[in-house]
Amino acid sequence: PKTKLTANGAAVSGPTAANAVIGVYSTTSRQTTRVLQTGGKPSTGSGDFIQVSRLGSPLVNEVVVPTGAKDLFNNSKPADDAQFLAKVTTPEFPMLLNKLYNIQVPPTPRDDLVAIFLTGIPGATQPPTSTLKPSEQLRLNMGVPPSAQPNSLGVLGGDMAGFPNGRRLADDIVDASIKVMAGAAYPLFHPDFKPDPLAAQLGDGVDTNDVPFRNVFPYVGLAQCNTVCGEGGTGARNAGYAGMAAPSQPTAVPPQPPVAPPPVVQPPVVQPPAAPPPAPVGMPRTGLVQSENYGLVLGLVFMIIGLALAGGYAARRKSTVEVSDR
Repeated sequence: PKTKLTANGAAVSGPTAANAVIGVYSTTSRQTTRVLQTGGKPSTGSGDFIQVSRLGSPLVNEVVVPTGAKDLFNNSKPADDAQFLAKVTTPEFPMLLNKLYNIQVPPTPRDDLVAIFLTGIPGATQPPTSTLKPSEQLRLNMGVPPSAQPNSLGVLGGDMAGFPNGRRLADDIVDASIKVMAGAAYPLFHPDFKPDPLAAQLGDGVDTNDVPFRNVFPYVGLAQCNTVCGEGGTGARNAGYAGMAAPSQPTAVPPQPPVAPPPVVQPPVVQPPAAPPPAPVGMPRTGLVQSENYGLVLGLVFMIIGLALAGGYAARRKSTVEVSDR
């Protein structure tokens, strides 16, 4: 029940209630030393447990945190996220979109990303300002009812019950995150900004799950059978794995309302470099010497080497004779 999630243990009266927004994150830790065993024996660990990963809002480490700070982020706590503020307001990924594909991204500092990933969106996922501390978490407004017609892009698609207001299984996190970084959500904070039409077309090309969701907890669809079922085949998959209950008939996902496609903008065509003009007739050949002079040059080189060897032999012979005479 929601009363087990709110800070004061009270029910949520609506989206604007002081206790409506919660934030969650998880961490993964491992021992400092891991020893692999032979003969199929399980590995053993020793030493203190060290945090090696954290996860709140999805894809933050992949698309928001710059390359050089990913390990630092994985080892940090949300309470210390002020150290990443400059990386959020001046993100690396949009600059790459601009340099590589000429997508016109919003100007810095990116206050839209601060709201989406650090403080929550005002009027949606932002907690009361009296208790607000910027930190990266997956925030959920428990006062927002589920959508009758969910849109996989969540808030970007006009569905306030979807990402980044929580994360539903059918939310297209990759597409939404990339579009946000390119500026698709910037008009929510700056209505006069016109996003680059190409930004609305960014995505991974995967719009639906390849297996049905289940209608029992934890609801996620089972992995591909060839990955986890071994020799069990379809029967093993239908029976679940790791103690999970077998799925009944999946609940159909309501169709999404049609969305007018954005205007197609072809990326700039890069012309291949022009071939160099042919060399004019009679142009001197490059290189150290002309090929017809190779024999003469090599003969002179060997003659010089021979004279040097002969001179060295004669000098050594004379030195030997003088020593023997003494």
